[in-house]
Amino acid sequence: MAKIRTFIAIDVPTSQKEQIARLQGQLRGLGGRISWTRPEGIHLTLKFLGDVEERQLPLVAEAVVRAARHTGPLEIGITGTGAFPNLRHPRVLWVGVAEPTGRLKELAHAIAQELRPLGFPPEDREFSPHLTLGRVKDPRGLEQVVRALQEANFSGGTFVAREVRVMKSDLKPTGAEYTALHHIPLTSE
Repeated sequence: MAKIRTFIAIDVPTSQKEQIARLQGQLRGLGGRISWTRPEGIHLTLKFLGDVEERQLPLVAEAVVRAARHTGPLEIGITGTGAFPNLRHPRVLWVGVAEPTGRLKELAHAIAQELRPLGFPPEDREFSPHLTLGRVKDPRGLEQVVRALQEANFSGGTFVAREVRVMKSDLKPTGAEYTALHHIPLTSE
């Protein structure tokens, strides 16, 4: 049976993606080898599942529905920048995500718990919401990029997330292409 590379995410509005693209444009060419995230593909990952058997996808969607049923819409702020694991040894460059009520983290935790019986173990590390700018391919020559990232004082405003998506990821030579398989509304039943 076919396997589909799958993750659970919240999409980011085009206006915020455009602001992030401008930031990427400022950083691009400052040094280092970085695989930049295509702006149209920027999203807030809640849970990466990896390769999922196609027949399991409806069960995955049902689990996300259960997890999201009492969450309601989320006001999400996009602010700050950083790197994983840290700015001295960056592997992933990111823009920060803020949701001060804690409901975003609760949603991510609920999704992880609902997916556990389907064979998707929770992450070992705590959920750290972020939007990936790019992945460092070679750490040499990143000093200017890191300095510019620290000095960016980036603020992408806020948006209201009204749904969670079960996403398909197709890895292509031109970069990953994402397709929404299921749209799950964030309602407060």
